[in-house]
Amino acid sequence: MKVKRGISLVVLIITIIIMVLLAGLAITGTSNVISRAQKNDFAVELSTITDKIKEYYLTFGNLPVKNAKLTFQEIVAKQTNDVYKEKLNEEVALNNDLVNEFYIVDLTVLNVDDIERGMALDDTDVFLVSSANLNLYYLKGVELEEEIYFSMAKLTNSSKINQEISENITQVALKDDLIVTKNINTWTNEIKIHINNMLNEGETIRYSIAGQQPKTVENSKDIIINKETLTDAQKTALTNNKTAVVEVVRNGSVIKTTEINIGNLDVLNPTLGTMDMVNTTNASCNTIKINFSDEGGSEIKAIYYDYNKILKDGVEKDYYLDKNLGSRASLLKVGKISTDGKIKLEKHIKSILVVATDNAGNISNVVTYNIENQYLVSK
Repeated sequence: MKVKRGISLVVLIITIIIMVLLAGLAITGTSNVISRAQKNDFAVELSTITDKIKEYYLTFGNLPVKNAKLTFQEIVAKQTNDVYKEKLNEEVALNNDLVNEFYIVDLTVLNVDDIERGMALDDTDVFLVSSANLNLYYLKGVELEEEIYFSMAKLTNSSKINQEISENITQVALKDDLIVTKNINTWTNEIKIHINNMLNEGETIRYSIAGQQPKTVENSKDIIINKETLTDAQKTALTNNKTAVVEVVRNGSVIKTTEINIGNLDVLNPTLGTMDMVNTTNASCNTIKINFSDEGGSEIKAIYYDYNKILKDGVEKDYYLDKNLGSRASLLKVGKISTDGKIKLEKHIKSILVVATDNAGNISNVVTYNIENQYLVSK
């Protein structure tokens, strides 16, 4: 008798159920991968446009925008979907932008041909930049995994990206249509402030540094703040008040004013102080320490030094015959470097030449330090 062999109905049903479950898991996993990739693409897009905005500003001195300022209420009004309005409100609040103003970014001047969003296909298909801190928003929003994203605020790893952007971002002060921009936020000994304002007849622009006597400038003229442009009184005042105030004046009265932080400006040269003998017990070398200070606030970056005099056969002699090797320019180019002021010197080194630089790029005077004879060994 032949036995019929085959798959029973129960086994077939179980097999089909397992296949459906596995297919569902595969689809879910694929969907998660796609969503993560889409989030990353949107984050890169926002970061790219933000970088382009900074580059444009540093080149031209104004923001690449194509409209008058908009309030938060005005941009929310462009959204017709109540859920999107609520989510947009959450992100703007998360970025502390609710009381700030916004501008539509002009992508046509930013050389971002590979970006498809923001082409103004409708009222929401635009990128917006906030006036106070340059946060970037895509007004249309991007919906992924039942969440809606408009900016970097809620994207995965966005806090790190935002931090990297904000560390180098240009400061922009906008008030009453008076646009004042500062070119750099890292330590510097020169700041350029750009005034972008169309004056009416009878109006002038003036500025003051650290609360000192204001000075009138031409319309839309760049203000360069450095050692050469500052008075001694302004340099002294900057130690306590690092602000610049720009005003529009009409018939002797101030009608618009805005203030910009210049706390990263350091125009004071670092100072080299006394020398301490740290260790003289070593048979081959002395260890000394050069004391220094920097009242400008950017702090000492490094000191550069080179040998000046040596003790040879009991006679003090020049280490270099070429005196130019002891100049400030030479020390900065070929001198030995110490970041903490500690220096090891062979026992026959009688004196050294030292110069210091700070993080803003200021340079001290060249100072000569002598080693007392009791710490020397003739060579």
